[in-house]
Amino acid sequence: VASGNEKGHVERGIEFVRRKVFSSKSEFDSVEEANKHLKETLDKLNSRERNWLKNKSPKDILGKELDYLLPLKPSYDTARRIEVRVNKYSVINIDQNKYSVPDYLVGKFVMAKIYPDTIEIFYKDKLIASHKRSYLNHNWTVDINHFIHTLKKKPGALHSCVGRHQLSPELQEVYQKYYTNNPKDFIVLLELIKEKDLESVLDAIKELEKIKVEMVNTDNIKNIIFKSPTMDNPLGSEDISIQKASLEQISILNEMFKLNSVGGYEN
Repeated sequence: VASGNEKGHVERGIEFVRRKVFSSKSEFDSVEEANKHLKETLDKLNSRERNWLKNKSPKDILGKELDYLLPLKPSYDTARRIEVRVNKYSVINIDQNKYSVPDYLVGKFVMAKIYPDTIEIFYKDKLIASHKRSYLNHNWTVDINHFIHTLKKKPGALHSCVGRHQLSPELQEVYQKYYTNNPKDFIVLLELIKEKDLESVLDAIKELEKIKVEMVNTDNIKNIIFKSPTMDNPLGSEDISIQKASLEQISILNEMFKLNSVGGYEN
C-alpha cells in the first residue's frame, strides 16, 4: 500500500510467471493438476543458474539468506465462517450442498469454515469433519465413517447408503464380492480400516484369496492383520512358516465345520 510505484513491477513479474508456466500448457483436468504444474515449473525456473548471480540460482541465494530472515508469521486464514444445525440425516447444508458429520451431532449446531477447496467442520472448537468442497447443486458429500453407530443398529441400510457409493473403488469391489449378504461384518471392517489402514486390509484379503476365496471375512482378516509383523520387525523364515501354518489351520477348520467365519482375536 505504501509503495504504489511498485505496482507495475509486480504486475510484470506475474505476467512473466504466467507466460513461462502456462504458454506451453494451458488446459488441465483439475485445479490440483494446474497447481502441480505451476509448482514444478517454478522450481525449474528458480533452480536455473544466472550469470548476474555469479552462476548461482535464485534458490541458492535464498538458501543463504534464510538464516537472516525473520520468523515466518502464522498463515492468514481466509475462510467464510457460518454456524449451521445438523439435520436428522447427520448432514449440514452449505450453498445448497450437503456434507456429513458424525451422527452423534444430530440436532446440534456446528461451525463450518468454507475455503475455496475444502469445508472444515468444528464442534466446540474441535475439528470433527473435513470434506472437499463441491460446486455442484444439491450434491451430497458423505464419509461413511460418520454413520458407523447408526449402521450398527440398522446394517441393512448400508446397501442403499449414499456413503457406500462414495467409497474407494477397492472397497466397493470388496463389498460386492464378499459382503453384499453380510453388511454387519462390513461395518466392522470399516472400523478396522479406521484403526489400521486400507492397505493392510487389502493385503490380508489377498493372502486369504490365495488359500480359499470363501475364507475372506472380517474375523480372518483381523487374524492376519494383528498377527502380521510390522516393517520394523520383518518376517524371518521361522515366522513365515508359522504364519503359513496358521492360515492352513484356519482353512482346515473352515472345511471341517463348514464355517462361514472364524472367531478371531486381537493381540
